[in-house]
Amino acid sequence: MAILRIEFTRKFLPLAFSTALIGCSHPSIDAASEASLAASMEKMAEPLSAADRERFKAALAYAVYRVVGEQDRPLTSEQVLPVMKTMEGKSAAQIIGDAKTTIAKEISEAEVAAKTYKDASAILSKIEISGAKYERDITTSRIRTELHATLLNGTDKPIGSIEFDYKLRTAGRSIPWTSGSGTFFVSGGLEPNESREDRASGRGIDSDFIVLTSQWQQHPDAVLEITVSDARVASGASIMGSGVSKSSVDRLDRLRKISESLN
Repeated sequence: MAILRIEFTRKFLPLAFSTALIGCSHPSIDAASEASLAASMEKMAEPLSAADRERFKAALAYAVYRVVGEQDRPLTSEQVLPVMKTMEGKSAAQIIGDAKTTIAKEISEAEVAAKTYKDASAILSKIEISGAKYERDITTSRIRTELHATLLNGTDKPIGSIEFDYKLRTAGRSIPWTSGSGTFFVSGGLEPNESREDRASGRGIDSDFIVLTSQWQQHPDAVLEITVSDARVASGASIMGSGVSKSSVDRLDRLRKISESLN
């Protein structure tokens, strides 16, 4: 008896069918076990055209994707069976139709998030951080390292703070010596087209930039790459907005590819 195996990988064609004719009269999904699932899926697919069979596979894959997300390895039956159980009693046409309706709504929502990200990125690209350097502060009870840089607000909005990500790289090397993030809390803010040098505050495990400066001293030929990740205007509102990131664009692209396989 051949067993239908369900695989889910980052490359979207997550369902791979390895089947032989399996006798089963049940016209819909039977998710009682991996064997019953394989048999019922094969039985449902038998009368379908080649194109509809591919749509059916894509619809099932999409249902799994919505629950477990992207995976690097084939899914286990413990992950797949609960998802398939929600589709018991439905015909292949119903499963395909439900998938089309749901993904259309998800694409609409993802388009809004992707546009928000792109619009915010266009604004943030006008904020420049240059001339980064580190300095030792020995005026406090402990020696601390400070990261200074020149900030330029090229937007038409007053900016109160600037968030950034950094990587210390040497040309020709794929992996940076260190990476992290920080924030410039600009006292008095930056008016449109205003430029000023300021001190950054670190975030995370290297809040004092100790690792960064240590690596920089060890690799003086390395370049500090700084990317503005967000900024806050005078009201304190984030330009990028909550829950929006580059993954919003990636998700939209992924959903569109899945939608193509359903149509």
